[in-house]
Amino acid sequence: MRDEEDPRAAASAGSAACPRSPDGEEVPTILDKPNGATYELSIPARIEAVGPLCAFLNTIGECHGLTEVDLQALEISAYETSLNIIEHAYGFDPEARILIRISLGLRRVCIAFIDHGTGIDPEMIPPPDVRDPNVRRRGRGFGLQIIRKSVNRMRYRRLPSGENRFFILKELARNGYRDAGLFAMRGGDTA
Repeated sequence: MRDEEDPRAAASAGSAACPRSPDGEEVPTILDKPNGATYELSIPARIEAVGPLCAFLNTIGECHGLTEVDLQALEISAYETSLNIIEHAYGFDPEARILIRISLGLRRVCIAFIDHGTGIDPEMIPPPDVRDPNVRRRGRGFGLQIIRKSVNRMRYRRLPSGENRFFILKELARNGYRDAGLFAMRGGDTA
């Protein structure tokens, strides 16, 4: 692959405004760290903090050469996950916080959402019944379905300390690897 076709080469050429440390130094990219890069961000558990989180994800994703499709999937998943934590785990507590750890590798991104609110295992929540007119009228309850369709894997763990950890993993479409389609990977519908 020639450099101009390699998304990592575009990222190193400064095609995106890469995150900077507090002293103004550019944060290392996966090109500088063979095992990937990790970012950590703590946000208040308030709805107005979710937009800046998504903008941060977009910035580091562009810096690391993620495709537009991958960026959109990660942003919508982070958006829905954060809103679920704010509403269901914390009950809109304005003093609560969410810790987000973003780990980027050459072929996948894992985002961990860590909170200390009420634990809710997403595997115990059935998909919404779209045939039910009440569900359709409310227009709510689709967040987990959106996350499931946008990422390759998700996992929840509640620790004995009361800490909740929700992980989403997205396989990336780059470096010659092409996702065959999330639906096909789950053994269901084709993309």
